[in-house]
Amino acid sequence: MTAFHTDIASQASEIDPLVDLSTLKQQVDVNGSILQDAAVAAERTLKRDQRDINRAFAPAIQMAMVVAYDKCFAERGKFCQRPTHKLRLTYY
Repeated sequence: MTAFHTDIASQASEIDPLVDLSTLKQQVDVNGSILQDAAVAAERTLKRDQRDINRAFAPAIQMAMVVAYDKCFAERGKFCQRPTHKLRLTYY
């Protein structure tokens, strides 16, 4: 944004050296800080919403994991690496 306004000021000065763009400079400063504040607020909102979405998915993921743990626990055979009598699973 600053580069754009600098370009415009440069072009205006070439056309008419008496052009005063001090108001434009003030607007750039004010609008720049407004945009910066908006970006910070948007980032904060996105992080909060992302946490809420992750919390909403947690029960579904937990149920899928319980099914997977049960299937793994039920496995037996030649390639099973763990003694099943020592394995204790706790579901939260």
